[in-house]
This record gives sequence, structure tokens and C-alpha cells, in this order.
Amino acid sequence: MLIFKYARDGTLEIEGLKKIAATCDVTTEGVGGAKTFFEAKAAEVIHTFSSIFKIYKSFNISKMLIIIIIIIIIIIISFFTNK
Repeated sequence: MLIFKYARDGTLEIEGLKKIAATCDVTTEGVGGAKTFFEAKAAEVIHTFSSIFKIYKSFNISKMLIIIIIIIIIIIISFFTNK
């Protein structure tokens, strides 16, 4: 829970963590509540990155197919223009 301490003291330098720390009041929630809150935020970020990675992987496959189709079209065009 050092993130909340650093945020309170003004020594937290990472903007994203500042925003997360600002959304939870440790004095109201307590240390246990803040810990649960931060763990939930971390799980949310991990899930988001996992989803983005899955999309990226499928995009790479699609990108490869598009490149192959473009190459085939170029070959066909060059075949007909060389005759």
C-alpha cells in the first residue's frame, strides 16, 4: 500500500498510479479496502492487456493474409501486363 502513502505524500511520480490512488480514499476504506480496491484494478488491467494481446494476435494473422492476397494480386497483374 506504499502507492497510497506515496500519493498522499506527493512523491508518487507515475501518472497512472496517481489517478488510481486518487480514486480510493484509504482513510474511508481502510487499508484492507484499499488493498482489495488496488488488487481489483490490477486484475482489470491484466484482463484488458490480455484482451488487447488476443486482438493483436488475430490482427497479425489477418495482416499476413492481406499481404499474401496483395502479393497474389501483384503477381496476377504483372502476369497479364507482361504479355
